[in-house]
Amino acid sequence: MKDLLKPCLNKLSYIHGISRSSTISIAYLIGKQNFGLNEAFNFIMGKKNICPNIGFMEQLCEYEKRLKNQITFSSVKYISWFTSERCDKNVSTDFSL
Repeated sequence: MKDLLKPCLNKLSYIHGISRSSTISIAYLIGKQNFGLNEAFNFIMGKKNICPNIGFMEQLCEYEKRLKNQITFSSVKYISWFTSERCDKNVSTDFSL
């Protein structure tokens, strides 16, 4: 599967996919490219407007914790950003702890 995804990663389509497809991309970067969640989020955000829903971000926090035994991402900061207009306007924020 990794070999199948590799050529497509740069072309992953985000038609309206600011939540689900970005979550999958972030999870891939954490699991296969050794990114931290904060780093992966900012990398994808630099390419495309994203705004994963709060539930997806909580799952990504758990995923990072399970894989890396650490958390690099502040859920509190994310919830504040998500519920503000900054999410819709693609205004980046530092979500690190």
